[in-house]
Amino acid sequence: MAHDTILLTNKVCCNFGGLKALSDLDLEIIENSIHSLIGPNGAGKTTAFNVISQNIKPTSGEIWFRGARIDGVKPHQVAEIGMSRTYQNIRLFANVTAIENILVGMHLHLRSTWWGSIFNTPATRADEKRAHDEALRLLEFVDLKGRGDIIARNLPYGDQRRLEIARALAAQPKLLLLDEPTAGMNPHEISDMMDFIRKVRDEVGVTILLIEHQMRIVMALSDKVTVLDHGQKIAEGLPKEVQGNPAVIEAYLGSGKLVPKKARDAARATLNA
Repeated sequence: MAHDTILLTNKVCCNFGGLKALSDLDLEIIENSIHSLIGPNGAGKTTAFNVISQNIKPTSGEIWFRGARIDGVKPHQVAEIGMSRTYQNIRLFANVTAIENILVGMHLHLRSTWWGSIFNTPATRADEKRAHDEALRLLEFVDLKGRGDIIARNLPYGDQRRLEIARALAAQPKLLLLDEPTAGMNPHEISDMMDFIRKVRDEVGVTILLIEHQMRIVMALSDKVTVLDHGQKIAEGLPKEVQGNPAVIEAYLGSGKLVPKKARDAARATLNA
C-alpha cells in the first residue's frame, strides 16, 4: 500500500440475502484529499460507508485503514484508530446542549477513571478542563462560538449539520466520512458548508470521503470521484473525467429508449450543473 494511502478496500462485497449491495469494490483514498462517492439512488453509497466504518460487516474482501486491516473489527475500534462519520439524517443528541454533544465525541480521548470521577481528583478536574476548552475551540472552529449552551434541537438546520461535524472532529479523526452534509440546505447554507469542508481538510488536515448528490458540489470540492451503480464501481477519476463518462451518464439518465428526451435533457443539465 502506498505511503500516502489512508484507506484501501480490496474486492469488498456486501450481500443482504440474495441482494448484492456491494460487489468487488476497490477503493483507494489518498491522505489530505477530498474523495467523493457518487451514484444514482440505490447505488450502494451508504452501504459502502457502513461497511468501511464497520457498522455492517462485509461479506468478503479486505479493508485497510492506516496500514491495519479493519474488516471484522468493532466500530468503536475503527474510531479509536482515527475514523469518524456523520449520517444522512442528523443524529445529534437533540435534548442536550451543543457543547455537551461535542463532549460526547471526546470520550475516546478522556483519561479520567471512575475512581477519579467519584473523588473528583485533580487529574480528573484537569482532564475535564482540557475537554471543555477543546469543545469551546471546536465550537469556534465551526462558527458556533457563544452558542454552546443552546439545546441542539433549537439550532438552525445548517448549524446542526456543523455541530454534528464538530462532534465527529472531537474524536480527532484522520479520515472523516460525510454522508450528504448539504442535504436539505438552502443555497447560502450549501456555499457555507462547501467552504467549511475545505477548511476541515486544509486547516485540520483531515482526509474526507464524501457522499454527495449535487454534481456542482462534487465538481467544486473533489480531488477524485468514484461512481457506483448497483453496488459496482463503474467509473473513477478526476471530476471532469467522471462527469463526461458515458457509463456515468447512462447510470444517471437511463436508456434513451426508456426515458423521454425532455426528461433526459433535464437530467443531463443537472449532471453538468
